[in-house]
Amino acid sequence: NTEYQQLGQEVNRVIGATSFNGQKILSSDAGTRQINTGPGSQDTLDLSTPDLRNDSDLSDVTGGSIATAGGSSTMIDSIDKALKSVGQHRASLGATEHRLEAVADTTDLRFESASRAYDRLVSTDVASTTSAWRQAQVQQYAAISMFRQNQDSMQRLLSLFG
Repeated sequence: NTEYQQLGQEVNRVIGATSFNGQKILSSDAGTRQINTGPGSQDTLDLSTPDLRNDSDLSDVTGGSIATAGGSSTMIDSIDKALKSVGQHRASLGATEHRLEAVADTTDLRFESASRAYDRLVSTDVASTTSAWRQAQVQQYAAISMFRQNQDSMQRLLSLFG
């Protein structure tokens, strides 16, 4: 019975000590939290964690005794109920975890798409800038060439008079 009592105390300790981001999510800070999952005000997800200190099935197990045959039989039934209760809580948290994973995957996809679009814009901008520079360079070479031809023609004309 002593070991059973100590195990019950450990279950209560774990319930009270389990925390995330400084909040005791299975005891004093349990409840529903709204998590932002995107840029819009509608992009939220509710995450609910149970206060296991108030779960009667767990309380029956952690507060019971197996000192007698009758107490042991009662505790076995209580343990079965507690396992079902914990299983339900785990299923609920697991479903929320899968939703968060789906949101994270969608966010990753959005980021990747935005990065690709940005890269295409930058590449297009570089290509158009390079093309405009080349065009200006060709026009400059053509103007210089025409100026030289014109200057050569003027010198030939002046040499005829001179």
